[in-house]
Amino acid sequence: MRVLTGRAPDMIDGFHGTHEDNVLSIAQHGFDPLRRCGQVYGEGEYFAKNPNVSVGYCRGGAFMFLCKLILGEANVDHTWVPDAKYYVMKQRGGYIQALPMYLLQFRATESPLASRMKLVSDDAQEAAATLQKTG
Repeated sequence: MRVLTGRAPDMIDGFHGTHEDNVLSIAQHGFDPLRRCGQVYGEGEYFAKNPNVSVGYCRGGAFMFLCKLILGEANVDHTWVPDAKYYVMKQRGGYIQALPMYLLQFRATESPLASRMKLVSDDAQEAAATLQKTG
């Protein structure tokens, strides 16, 4: 992208690891700046280019988000932390810079969240089968 436009892309993918207790809230409401914790590299939500960086932030869980990040201006709207290999998205002034696109399950688990997700998946498959029969 840099070759084509002379600058880095404005939108990139980023992985966000979080405890499973936070997954449904993020999926339903997005990233809430009022719920931030562990702000070692400044205020914002943290996203890695490599999913292996985000696994540790799942704290034993089996799910992480793949998000679209709108970078904006470097060191104003976001900061790249090279040592930790992640972006800190500021989401200043209530602007949304991080959009959860996919919830990824990266290992097998019998957690309450996995059970709930299986029920949702089973319901969706049943609804699709019913539509096929009637449609």
